[in-house]
Amino acid sequence: MNQRVQRKKGNTGNSQEFTFDWTVFLEILKKKWYWVLLSILFWGAAGYVYLQRQQPLYQRSAVLQIKNGNKGTDLSSFLELQDVGSAAGNSVEDELYIIRSLQILEQVALRLGLDVTYAYEGYFRDEPIYRESAVKVEFLDEYAGYTTCKVVPIDAKSYSLTELSINGGEAFPDYQRVAYGDTLKTAAGRLIVHLNEMNPRPDFEKTVKVSRRNLNGTVTALQGALETNLLKKGGSLVKISYTGNNLSLTDAVLNCLSEEYTQALWNDKKRVIESTAAFIDERTKVIGEELGNVEKKLTDYKQKNQIVNVSSSAETYLSESSTARAEVNQIRSQISVAQYIKNYVQDRTKRNELIPNVSGVGDAGVQSQIGEYNELMLKRNRLSLSSSEASPVVVKMNTMLDAMRTTITGALDNYLNTLNLQLNSSLAVQHQAMGRISTIPMQESFTLNVERQQEIKAGLYTFLLNKREETAMQLAATETDVRIVEKPFGSVYPVAPNSRNILGGFLLVGLGFPIGIILLRRLLDPSIHNKKELKSLTSIPYVGTIPLLKNRKNSDTIIIGSEEENEMEEGFHIFHSNLSYMWTGEDKKQVLLFTSGHPGAGKSCISINYAASIASLGEKVVWIDMDIRKRHEVDVISDSKRSKSCGLTTYLVGSRQMDDIIYKSTFNENLDIIPAGPIPPNPVQLLLSNRLDELIDDLRTKYKYVIIDGVPMEVVADVSVINRVLDICIYVVRAGKTDRHLIGTLNEQYEADSYRNLCVVLNGVTKEQLYGYGYGYGYGYGQTKKSKKK
Repeated sequence: MNQRVQRKKGNTGNSQEFTFDWTVFLEILKKKWYWVLLSILFWGAAGYVYLQRQQPLYQRSAVLQIKNGNKGTDLSSFLELQDVGSAAGNSVEDELYIIRSLQILEQVALRLGLDVTYAYEGYFRDEPIYRESAVKVEFLDEYAGYTTCKVVPIDAKSYSLTELSINGGEAFPDYQRVAYGDTLKTAAGRLIVHLNEMNPRPDFEKTVKVSRRNLNGTVTALQGALETNLLKKGGSLVKISYTGNNLSLTDAVLNCLSEEYTQALWNDKKRVIESTAAFIDERTKVIGEELGNVEKKLTDYKQKNQIVNVSSSAETYLSESSTARAEVNQIRSQISVAQYIKNYVQDRTKRNELIPNVSGVGDAGVQSQIGEYNELMLKRNRLSLSSSEASPVVVKMNTMLDAMRTTITGALDNYLNTLNLQLNSSLAVQHQAMGRISTIPMQESFTLNVERQQEIKAGLYTFLLNKREETAMQLAATETDVRIVEKPFGSVYPVAPNSRNILGGFLLVGLGFPIGIILLRRLLDPSIHNKKELKSLTSIPYVGTIPLLKNRKNSDTIIIGSEEENEMEEGFHIFHSNLSYMWTGEDKKQVLLFTSGHPGAGKSCISINYAASIASLGEKVVWIDMDIRKRHEVDVISDSKRSKSCGLTTYLVGSRQMDDIIYKSTFNENLDIIPAGPIPPNPVQLLLSNRLDELIDDLRTKYKYVIIDGVPMEVVADVSVINRVLDICIYVVRAGKTDRHLIGTLNEQYEADSYRNLCVVLNGVTKEQLYGYGYGYGYGYGQTKKSKKK
């Protein structure tokens, strides 16, 4: 009989795909503006208090130049003592750590007394002081624990000490009117309170809070507040930055650190110079002794070998050897000539010949005898030519010549003996010279070795003497390899806390906190809030939006015609108009069921008000309370007392007829009401009876519209039972209450065609969720409190 409305295919299978509506979210924020304002004021005040409790921090900087920081000291320069007293060749990067070393910082802490802090007591926080303090406390004994006390300078002569406590324990007795400079024995040890010399105008009668903490902790905190950096990579300029809670103390720390670092470098340099000087003195003494030993050794050797200079002695020995060799050769030549003449004289075959008279052979006597012999031989030869050999004169001359020959032979023998003696003497001289010459290399090697040692040690001795003077000059000088380029500089205003950023952060938290809470609630809220979300979850036909009804006594109150009708009635008119598209031509839909997925969705209110809206248009309509498990109280029914005992259930069981259960409405004569009647024990069986079909068929003929208020379909099966008599099933979604997961089940039922002409209506939508549209004439813009009736 009834034709189904053609369904659009869409995202009916996924109930989780929805779009977050930021427009509605902004409307909610506009509505909750006062919470946002209160949150901003609260967090702004919290930020102010937080800033007041934070300790201001000041950052100051100083710049040092490390002159020899990049200068290395290699082995050769160390051996040559070229860089005695320099900065040990460390790079500037190493000096960055040395400046922040615990050893130097401990000296700074001890010198400035940083383990003892001073402060003026304040409302939100204590104000740290250093130069501003009127007193200075000196603890004489070892650290006994974290010590706090209050010192009140009474005048220029005395003070009072109160509230002395160790490690937060119970306070010890007070000390009244103690003179400055007196040693005070307390539970924390002996201490002396002095007037602060750095403060020429002390503020008497102003309490100073004094605290003493562990020196190691002080040094560690000091190291954490220091930062060292190179101004330029590879350069020699080092920037030292310190962050402290007092401006004067910050400058004092930087100045003291610069001085202590410079002094540490000078001490290192001084130790190197002193150790070098001691080394030079020791080596000078040793080298002097060794040099004396070498010189004595050379002197003894020369005396022993009777030499002055090896080179000159060698030349003398060579000259003597050459001379002796020449004499030997000469003598041997003379012996050879003399022996020849002797043999010539003794040769009998040459007795009548002249004897060779060689110059240089023999002495003058031999030469004279040979000359006389030759003269006589010449005379004899001349006589023998003029006379015979037997001439007495010739014979006499022969006798004389033989005698002279014998004499010459004897003279030659004596000459040869003399030459042999001379030859032996010359050979001895030659042998002696050659022997001395053979010892020259050894003597030269020895003397060269000793002289080389003497030269080395003499040079080293002279070098050490020069270096000793240079070291003494360096020790007398006070210049170091560090120069202070910039004394403490920087802003006199705190660098932390950043008041603007912190206060801005608190204000942002104040702004974001309520927004985040609202946003989180919206994101975590599984319910549907507006039409856009609902349509993003399903493609089931959407037939209308019903505004939220306020100030009603119960869910069955008829608003149509009341002061709120301006928006409500307009909404039902649009709803009715949209329903008209559910049928075409002669296929008219009369029986409409209102159901929901959960109780409290407002289906009863919508159904009764929709029926009243149609009745106000002059159409005959009947409203049936088919929620027989939980009947509703309708305030416009004509006989409300009888309706409790006579209604739909009494008809279904056959005890009443249709006319008996139809009640007139006090709202409009076109609106009739069929109440649920008594609650039966078997609701499903009653709804399955044929009397329900007969009732609906009769009502179709009597009324133009039959409006049924059913039960939630997700709770019981009544809706599926009465689906057989329906034309349209309207599913009511309550904005802010209906879980979007229920739409998934509804989509499945829609795809399975479980209900006839299933459609959805959104109920309880606030004005904010309507994106600014209001109801009134023409469903136009604006959100006026009251509009004219259409």
